[in-house]
Amino acid sequence: MRLLDLDPASRGLAVWNGGAWRFGAEALAACRVDPQATCWDVWEVLSLIPLGVNRDGVRHRADLAVRMLRAEGGGADAPRVALTPSGWDKETMGVFLGAASAAGLKVRWLTPRAGVVVSKLNPAGDACTVVEWSWNRLQRVKWVRKGETWRQEEMRLVADAGILACFRREALAVQDLALEKFRFDPLYSGRTEQALFSGWWASLREGTEWSVTTPEGGRIDLSGERTRFSALHGAVMAEVSDAEDVIAPMAFLRLMGWHRARAELSVSGLEVEVEDHDADSARWRETLGAVERDGGGPRATHVVIDGIAEPWTGEARPGETVKLPDGRTALAVYVRETHGAA
Repeated sequence: MRLLDLDPASRGLAVWNGGAWRFGAEALAACRVDPQATCWDVWEVLSLIPLGVNRDGVRHRADLAVRMLRAEGGGADAPRVALTPSGWDKETMGVFLGAASAAGLKVRWLTPRAGVVVSKLNPAGDACTVVEWSWNRLQRVKWVRKGETWRQEEMRLVADAGILACFRREALAVQDLALEKFRFDPLYSGRTEQALFSGWWASLREGTEWSVTTPEGGRIDLSGERTRFSALHGAVMAEVSDAEDVIAPMAFLRLMGWHRARAELSVSGLEVEVEDHDADSARWRETLGAVERDGGGPRATHVVIDGIAEPWTGEARPGETVKLPDGRTALAVYVRETHGAA
């Protein structure tokens, strides 16, 4: 069944350009030009609370969610499994289901996105922490192993740690550097701040170099300042640490300069094994097993050793012969895990 990833950071923003709403890459490229025309928290606090200004018939965040889902297009007839932020409550899920229905999407299951991330990485220990990093907030979500499945145990909000707050701390440090060296203020206008933000975000998401350039051609390479900038977040991020049982977006790991924590793998291209149901309403699952698809084939879930199947988390396709850490060889197989209605 197809996934609908509702990650607030990757899903994009909504920007009003004076005549129409812009989403995705277009919104990301214009969000700091006029911050008052930008809605950053559509997928963080999805609600029916009025936005204050009715622009092009958009009354609240639910209307924006409908526009965003329609803009994506394609696959409206295929049933979906929606991956929700951990902070969503029952009321928020209800608002989302209404928006999805208005956009023509068939959502049959909802499940926490962090659960699929944990299921895909399947850490070796009995507990792990998933860092959910979005525009206005950072959440620590603790997961514990219960038998063969993972269950969410606790969620805590870290104050002043969202993407925008982190950018502001580093932007002020860059402002001091640029004023001292070139008497240039990269935050003096919306367009120069947008250029600074776009470079900063690309450096974190894609690992590219980050620099600031003056109108006269002066340039400061900011990539070499990453260690110093990372230290600016230390006091705020005291509740999270660089540990092997921590899973976080790659952009966050680059922000903090962490190397022990594990990078969150993309959930795009995944399918989940769930049983469809006859009821029109969607159902909630706390956890789902994720199976990666590549060329139409599933990833192996077990290996057969002397006729006995054992769980396998390595990279292999069914039918392949794999070598185990102890030197033995085994046959990789795929065992479908069926989930019924909960």
